[in-house]
Amino acid sequence: MNEKAIANLKAKPELKLAILKEAEADEMWSYLQNKKKQRWLWYVIDHNTKEILAYTLGTRKYFVFKKLKNLLKPFEIDIFYTDNWGAYSQNLDPQNT
Repeated sequence: MNEKAIANLKAKPELKLAILKEAEADEMWSYLQNKKKQRWLWYVIDHNTKEILAYTLGTRKYFVFKKLKNLLKPFEIDIFYTDNWGAYSQNLDPQNT
């Protein structure tokens, strides 16, 4: 989680309403030694500032995105922009994507 962004929210709570309404979520993969050992980086960035809000590493399963989503609770994000991967549709309100 981006501790600097959390500190900014605590120092200036009015920023929460103005800035952190929209976020972009995505994932990318790499591998270790061979492609059967895939590792996925899941991340969320502020749509306006492009600042990384939080990230996590794991497989390409819905529970890994759920872990990332829990890290985002302090930001109270209203709208997520995603690529409609199943993990997003299972864990985000369709009205907010």
